[in-house]
Amino acid sequence: MWGTLAIGLALALAPPRNPAPEPPPPEPYRTEVVVGREQGDGLAAQRALSRRNVGFVTAIDLEAEPGQRPADDLAGVVSRAPGVTVRSLGGLGQFSAITIRGSTSQQVPVFLDGAPLTGSLSGLVDLSTQPLDALARVELYRGYVPIRYGAAAIGGAMDLVGAVHQGSPKLWVASGFGSYLAREARLGYTGALSRRLSLATRVGYAGSRGDFRYFDDGGTPLLSTDDAIRRRVNNGYDRLFGQVRLDARRGPLRVSSQLLGWWKLQGVPGTASAPSADASQRVIAVRSITRARMQLGSRAGVPGHVEWIASAALEDRVFRDLGGQVGLAADDEHARSFDGWLSPRLRVPLWPMAWLELVAELRGEWIEIDERFGDDGDNPGDPLASGDATRSRFSAAAGAEIEQWLFERRWSIAAGIRVDLADSHFAVPPGAGELDDQGADEVALGVSPRVGTKLVLTEGLDLRGSVGRYLRFPNLGELFGDRGYVVGNEGLLPERGTKLDGGVVLDLEQIGGRELGLFAQVVGFATWSEDLIQWVRSGPVVRPINVVGARVRGLEAGFGIRGFGRDLSLDLTYTLLDTRNDTPEAEQQFKPLPGRPRHSALARPALGHRFTAGPSGVELEPRLFYELEWIAGNFLDLSGRVELPARALHAAGISLRIADRVELAIEGRNLSNRLRAVIDPAFGPPTPYPAAISDFIGFPLPGLSVWGTVRVDVMPGPRHETSR
Repeated sequence: MWGTLAIGLALALAPPRNPAPEPPPPEPYRTEVVVGREQGDGLAAQRALSRRNVGFVTAIDLEAEPGQRPADDLAGVVSRAPGVTVRSLGGLGQFSAITIRGSTSQQVPVFLDGAPLTGSLSGLVDLSTQPLDALARVELYRGYVPIRYGAAAIGGAMDLVGAVHQGSPKLWVASGFGSYLAREARLGYTGALSRRLSLATRVGYAGSRGDFRYFDDGGTPLLSTDDAIRRRVNNGYDRLFGQVRLDARRGPLRVSSQLLGWWKLQGVPGTASAPSADASQRVIAVRSITRARMQLGSRAGVPGHVEWIASAALEDRVFRDLGGQVGLAADDEHARSFDGWLSPRLRVPLWPMAWLELVAELRGEWIEIDERFGDDGDNPGDPLASGDATRSRFSAAAGAEIEQWLFERRWSIAAGIRVDLADSHFAVPPGAGELDDQGADEVALGVSPRVGTKLVLTEGLDLRGSVGRYLRFPNLGELFGDRGYVVGNEGLLPERGTKLDGGVVLDLEQIGGRELGLFAQVVGFATWSEDLIQWVRSGPVVRPINVVGARVRGLEAGFGIRGFGRDLSLDLTYTLLDTRNDTPEAEQQFKPLPGRPRHSALARPALGHRFTAGPSGVELEPRLFYELEWIAGNFLDLSGRVELPARALHAAGISLRIADRVELAIEGRNLSNRLRAVIDPAFGPPTPYPAAISDFIGFPLPGLSVWGTVRVDVMPGPRHETSR
């Protein structure tokens, strides 16, 4: 980053022959229209987000995505962003989360319209419970993360931006069906209640049996006599989702309020060699998010604003494993939680081309755990279970961020600092149900400063860099587990990290004066973590531990090409990771960190054209797309002994849009139907052995699967705007 600063100073002081054009002011909450299929090239959202941030960012315009993905496939959409890796239990609708630049999934906070979905008690966000229907785009922040996205963004942050309807009413229905009895049905309506008030409602159902075929080595990798191709059992799910959203505007005031609810019942399948027949988890959740923003008077033509965002969430979760098939013993746990969050924010211009943003947060989280199995002496249940308990955490934060453009808007610097306070009440009173309580009541304080810079070399080309400190307190899932296949560790310490990155962004809306545009990022990065919380598999369960020190460094590249309107698109991403465990334990020292593939690449070309057919002049838009994902160099254990084989998965699809009212799409995944690969161990007897094609945490993935969708816009209406 310091090299970028030095270069920026030298170039800025030298009088340019042709001064660079002034970029738009970096106003992060500016309302903008995100164009969809009728206009633009699908990179408009990406360009807008990049131009008003100093860090490396990715915006995925969901209206411009080719085909019609299942509503539960948010993880599949974000997997093509640079530096992003998706982890899941395998199969549509099963638990999925993301990592960024080799981080853990817990180090990537997830937001919905600026309100956090992750928390100290809720832990991970299951992306399969966040349907695509209600979203306009996905924003991913890497490197420099604005202070409004918290102190825990060691890997990065993701914000899901909702859609705001304006104009004439719009009504649509969609349904889909696929392999392993995957199915969905969706209905949505948006319309204006008055000149200043609009309404959006969406409901949907999705489910799958999830009984795909996979390779099973019988738990004996070196013994081939018990190898077989089996059917995944207890891998199905059913989910209901509903949303009501109101958006109002009056003069400089904008207010949005939404209520979301979902119910999900899913099987917990266990590992490939130790499947579970009846373990299950049921979740009922309700969340409300309200956002009010008032535009303030402007200075030098640049307005400021004051904003309030509030959210409240209730969740009721039941985990049942009466046979003890996925954990260490039988379990029947009922948990209820409440999460309330409030954040006032102010952004004002200080002087010409300088802005100040102030952020404050208050949050209260509460959870009650009822360990129902083991209440009587005949069924003691899991001896490691936390027992009945009520736990809470109150947190507060305050931060300030200054952004300044210098030297004819050629050099931008953003600097921020954030202070977080957490007051945890995790101890269980004596005799309340826990046999060996190590949970503590404590107050923790952390400071996370960060600075980022952007140097505009010429129109469409700039250098960027950042450095910052981040911290994250262990969440409830890490401390106490769910007593299924996740066993908690009540002695965990908070993890801290230092991030550094630098690279180049190229944004060409036209190449050689032709209808061909390019957006590219090439970035080098490094992260040093202290007391890293690392999940480690031990037999049928996983457990978090603190790794004294860890280093992740690497290179990421992303290229997006669009041509001739939307006729041609090509997305390419590649990430190289070099991870190192700095623990003093000899067996693990300097070994790669598990679950972080050394190489990951994705290529996704798409071709299509819009034309008029027949005497009636019906407009048709057919589109073909293909996807190749390649992963290599992923280890499952801290000692670096078990490396998963490289995998290459192919997908392809075709869609047809008719008269802007009907869209048909069909997609096939894992076209080569690969179920097994060969592991060549780095230590021990040099005997290669077969293994299932699996996720980064060892769960098998489906072979060939097909998904088809039909969507009908009964009242097409206009394309939507985003909520900021």
